[in-house]
Amino acid sequence: VINSGHLNASSLTQKGGRILLEGGSIQMTATSRIEATGKTGGGEVLVGGDWQGGANAQRRILSSPDAMRQAVKITMEPGAVIDVSATDNGQGGQVVVWSNVNATDSVTLASGTIWAKGGINGGEGGRIETSGHFLNADGVQGSASSTLGRAGEWLFDPTHISIGTTGTAGANNDGSTI
Repeated sequence: VINSGHLNASSLTQKGGRILLEGGSIQMTATSRIEATGKTGGGEVLVGGDWQGGANAQRRILSSPDAMRQAVKITMEPGAVIDVSATDNGQGGQVVVWSNVNATDSVTLASGTIWAKGGINGGEGGRIETSGHFLNADGVQGSASSTLGRAGEWLFDPTHISIGTTGTAGANNDGSTI
């Protein structure tokens, strides 16, 4: 799957909708813009899989752990944007950028911008997940914050990861870096 355009499931009056990108290899080019914003709450954007691959019954978004094919390679280029923020009074939505963490050839390269912010007039921040057996999130930016409510969360979920200023990783962490 290659997305280089604008996918929009936003609402001016209610909660944003749901967008799923499903395939073995998914690329969001620099011109990709995926939006599911909403006045009363953000929507959901799933790229390559559900929350933690759908394995966590309490946190997954879809009804079944097998409802969505898990990607093996995700590329989110610099300039690509995903936004599931609430635009007025509501909770930020949920974004998953996932490649199968259990597959040793799984790669997630995240370098764009991801927003899941709570509404400017109230509401908690949303949830963001960027995961893969190998994760490079050196260039990713964004927020699951809230101005008037509790901040949301951002889950980085590779097998092993190195967090530092140089962006280099050793063999003991499978090369995953933030």
